Amino acid sequence: MQILPIHTPIIEPGSDLGALLLQHASFQSGDIVAVSSKAAAIAENVLIDLQTMQVSKEAKQWADTLERTQPDPAFRQAVIEETLRWNGHII
Repeated sequence: MQILPIHTPIIEPGSDLGALLLQHASFQSGDIVAVSSKAAAIAENVLIDLQTMQVSKEAKQWADTLERTQPDPAFRQAVIEETLRWNGHII
């Protein structure tokens, strides 16, 4: 097995990710392509502006209990909203 990066131009909102991959790599039958969620989100233009996020009490409490690199309440609010959007639950 080999893991090979595909070097593309900077992905912009609305970019055709499939076309970019085909332009910058050659694929063979059986190849597996992994795309980062960040690249997909940028191409699909589903970015979240944390500066405009309305932070809930739950997100603030969650951020206060974490000792990780991302304790930002706005980031936690984005996680809550995306989880609910996908009909998920936070335990």
